[in-house]
Amino acid sequence: MTTEVTTLRHTLGISDVAHVDVTEIVAEGGGYVREVRVYGSPDGTGAPPVAVLRISAPTEAALGVQTPELTF
Repeated sequence: MTTEVTTLRHTLGISDVAHVDVTEIVAEGGGYVREVRVYGSPDGTGAPPVAVLRISAPTEAALGVQTPELTF
């Protein structure tokens, strides 16, 4: 059995963010997962992320990321 920790509602503030990665969706354990990784050190330094949001769903489509239109 795997121990799980679940927070029902959580707001996390992270300042001085240097880089954010959103991983590809991968199949895992009969469902799908992806991660949002937040880095406080510049990309390429090899430092681990300061926060990782790991999300899972029964369908790949549920983990799609939608962004607002960009205006330059």
